[in-house]
Amino acid sequence: MFCTPKLSRRARVLMLSVAILYAMYTLFTYSTFTLLPTAEILSKMEGSQYHETPKSPPQRTNQKKLVDNTSEISSYSPDLNGNPVAGEADPEKQEFIRNMIRHAWSGYMKYAQGSDELKPLSKSNMNWTYLSSTLFTPLDSMSTLYIVGLSQEFNEAKSLVINQLNYDVIKTDINVFETVIRALGGLISAYDLEQDKRLLDIAVDLADRLESSFRTPTGIPNNMALRALEQITSIKTSIEGLAPKTLNSQFLREISRDYSVSAETDSYYEYLNKLWISTGDIRYRKLYDAAASAIEKYILVRTPNGRAYIPERHNDVLGLEFHHLSCFAGGMFASGAVTLKNEHSDRYIEIAAELTRTCYDSYQIRATKLGGEWTRVSQEGDLYASGHAYHLRPEAVESIFYMWRYTHDPKYREWGWNIVQALETSCKDDVGYHGLNNSGKPFDRQESFFIAETLKYLFLLFSDDQTVDLNEYVFNTEAHPISIRGHGRRKDRKKWVEIPQPGKFPKNWNL
Repeated sequence: MFCTPKLSRRARVLMLSVAILYAMYTLFTYSTFTLLPTAEILSKMEGSQYHETPKSPPQRTNQKKLVDNTSEISSYSPDLNGNPVAGEADPEKQEFIRNMIRHAWSGYMKYAQGSDELKPLSKSNMNWTYLSSTLFTPLDSMSTLYIVGLSQEFNEAKSLVINQLNYDVIKTDINVFETVIRALGGLISAYDLEQDKRLLDIAVDLADRLESSFRTPTGIPNNMALRALEQITSIKTSIEGLAPKTLNSQFLREISRDYSVSAETDSYYEYLNKLWISTGDIRYRKLYDAAASAIEKYILVRTPNGRAYIPERHNDVLGLEFHHLSCFAGGMFASGAVTLKNEHSDRYIEIAAELTRTCYDSYQIRATKLGGEWTRVSQEGDLYASGHAYHLRPEAVESIFYMWRYTHDPKYREWGWNIVQALETSCKDDVGYHGLNNSGKPFDRQESFFIAETLKYLFLLFSDDQTVDLNEYVFNTEAHPISIRGHGRRKDRKKWVEIPQPGKFPKNWNL
């Protein structure tokens, strides 16, 4: 048994965030646990020592009103054709997307306030857990509402979180990964942006509760903030650099020879380069370089007509289709190419452009002009729709956003605007936005990530480069921006949390 070291509140939440985000998809994508306070769980474990769980967050008091940041967007200077100059904002399209965000949020507030998500067609709500809400939509929406300057709506979301979020009443199992990226990520990002300490208090409370789920016999993910690199790099896989979709966490060996960059492994790959950018620890970048090389060599497919896509690899056989979740990879390859120039950069930015184009074209082959969950690809590179299900997913617009920021090629804004129009035509209803089922018919759910990710990336696509500057922020999987060391709320070096080296544990951490 071991006890948690007496680290500072900031250290606890940041170390746990890094730990969970680093390896969650590889190890615990579908793990669940009960959100009891750490002290309550450990008190039932004979011989355990523990620290007390922080008290419940204080009740909301009068708060300062956010200043609408619309006026802070840089001036609009059209070129000879009336288009925005590269890197500058397009206020007209920003306002259109801001109204989309306002519409999605107002529907939630009217018909689903206090619940996890809106069901717009039935004008009702749904929760992820039985008889209780984890407030996923407010938690997921705060950073978006703040960035786009919707002051009233931001304060509504924050008020719900501060006054109604109560993890003590949630006695059923919850999804660890989704709770980390939506709830913990949303809290940390909102605090980072606005610095309301009450949000940090809730984040610390949640992090303390989540910490108990990492107490496993193998140390995976025990002490993950300390031993992540040692453990991850010791995983026995058939292909070096690739993360297996299924893993025996006790013996650190793959269970099957299945690899992909979509469900169950996507966030693992995404966070490698982002953790290097965020912390400056070169070990993460080395892992990213190894992963990018392995993806290119063993999974990436490039067709005769110039397409690129990443299917799933099962027992050394590559599939003939790709999942929408894999469409984030265009942005990942672009970021890797730009943030550290090396002999692979030119090739990787080319791969990024090809992946992004393939994902955008998968939207265009469908009558709805929205991407399906799966798209088939012929040997020549022709695309065919494998159904029409669309769950308001963000991955394609995420890569389009990154490609715009890194290249300022106007086609990416054109693609993004086409997707905006398709959302308005096929998914908008009178109280929000619905998804589509496999037949292309309306599906009664407005996912919380629609505001958190899809609409945020679309808004930023038409913002100037200083709005959530990629030199100062990284996005977590749920598109919650968190400042990089040396920037924003993490500019003061005195407040940095030391990055533990492999094998070096705090003296008061009893193993």
